Amino acid sequence: SSQGMGGTNEVERINVVVTTSSGAEKNSADIGANNKSEYWTCPVCTLSNPKIFLACDACGSTAGRSTMSTGRTDVVGQHASNHAVVKKSEVQQAEEKKRQEEKARKKHEKAERKKAELAR
Repeated sequence: SSQGMGGTNEVERINVVVTTSSGAEKNSADIGANNKSEYWTCPVCTLSNPKIFLACDACGSTAGRSTMSTGRTDVVGQHASNHAVVKKSEVQQAEEKKRQEEKARKKHEKAERKKAELAR
């Protein structure tokens, strides 16, 4: 909570207890420690990024690549942003869906032609 203008800001810590599927209770501090394995630390700016990100969300450095020897501009030029990776994936999914729909449409048309021939 905070007080009015010029007051002090206090951070309230809330301890959460989670019950797992096995019935065991876990403290939020323990859960945070376990979740660290789902992140990687940027070697340039030290931001913790989710492992699904291929590049640092803050500075754009590639996961696991040091910029000491290559220089910052080289790495920035080589990396793909996380957002670009997501967009590419979405585009690939849309293209695959389009291919499947086209295949289904052709199969349906072929069946309709065969049905028309048999009706003659």
